[in-house]
Amino acid sequence: MNVLPDLVGISMMLTSQIKRGWEIADEYRKRGVKVIFGGISTMLHAEETLNHADSIFLGESEGRMEQVIKDFENDQLKKTYNYLGQRPDINLVGPARRDIYKRDLYYHKGVSDG
Repeated sequence: MNVLPDLVGISMMLTSQIKRGWEIADEYRKRGVKVIFGGISTMLHAEETLNHADSIFLGESEGRMEQVIKDFENDQLKKTYNYLGQRPDINLVGPARRDIYKRDLYYHKGVSDG
């Protein structure tokens, strides 16, 4: 028995991820699953990405995904959620959780102990 998700969210941060992201989205959409894209590469390639998506999210998502989920649940998912130039309240973001890093896996200034 194949169980499919109700909604697939794909974040494309690097240009090298675009082609694979589109392939994954196309496969889910063939199966009747709604797909939303976000991330920097989505912003840079929004028009092309819309050909592979039910919806795209442009900008920062903090404090805004609740509305996207409500829209999805009410079968009112918008083609584009455009928040470019509208930064969320920084208090919604909070500080980075560096305490959860497995520091021995990193060798980078500010992350590793050395």
